[in-house]
Amino acid sequence: MPFYDIAWTFGWIFILAVMVLALASLGRARGELGVFWSVVWCLAIVLLPLIGPAAWFIYRGARPSRLSLQPRDFECGGGRASCSDERSGGDRD
Repeated sequence: MPFYDIAWTFGWIFILAVMVLALASLGRARGELGVFWSVVWCLAIVLLPLIGPAAWFIYRGARPSRLSLQPRDFECGGGRASCSDERSGGDRD
């Protein structure tokens, strides 16, 4: 197999991986954008394989995703533990 075949294969794998990451990121941000802009961005990512994902990541910027780890503030009365359980660190059922 010539070198160019291998290079093209890895190039397309890279492009497809970036497109999948961009579409996954778009899916997580769909609540912020609305249906119309989600469809527009989806078409841009799919129809413009290099420019679309790059534009999406530049547009999205460094916004934290819903899955990022952040400290949580627990409120009393929520969940399955009471306020005294949360303060003591125990899990009483």
